[in-house]
Amino acid sequence: MVVMAFLNKQEKNFLIKLAVQAIKDRFEEKSVCPPPEKVAFASFKTKGASFVTIYVQEKLRGCIGHVRAIQPLYQDIYDNAQAAAFEDPRFPSLTEGELSQLKLEISLLSAPKEISAKTPEEKLAQIKPHVHGVILRAQGRSATFLPQVWQQLPDKTQFLAQLSHKAWLPPDAWKQANAKLLIYTVESFTS
Repeated sequence: MVVMAFLNKQEKNFLIKLAVQAIKDRFEEKSVCPPPEKVAFASFKTKGASFVTIYVQEKLRGCIGHVRAIQPLYQDIYDNAQAAAFEDPRFPSLTEGELSQLKLEISLLSAPKEISAKTPEEKLAQIKPHVHGVILRAQGRSATFLPQVWQQLPDKTQFLAQLSHKAWLPPDAWKQANAKLLIYTVESFTS
């Protein structure tokens, strides 16, 4: 899996342009990711996990991604950009008229690491607000919040209660003994 350590401006620009191109390609009904030889940076050809978040006029318009590296990073960003624009069930599909107002945020994820804790207090102690993204797995369900969500939910208990709600579980589901919490970090940048 690719581990990103602070991308330079050219690398960030390449990934932003790739995400925008993915959305434009869908409008043109040609959803074919560029071949590896068109990818300017070798590190983007190794497996990586990403999220693409779309804003229109500063309002969330879609956010889709993978918490595990399942494909080359450039392919992951291409696919997630299209999914965020057209397949996020919380929003209608993006329209061509919104393209000029588009702001993208790309988040590159580290490998998730399971928190080893027995009590809710021990779980809370291992989570760092504004640093960690959190994945909850409980009762056959799963959900994640990127570290950026701490801006809206700075309290750890409230953060985890809302994450439980996102997974369609009771607010205290994260406290249950069989509930698993995994943490990860991101490098994020915007267009």
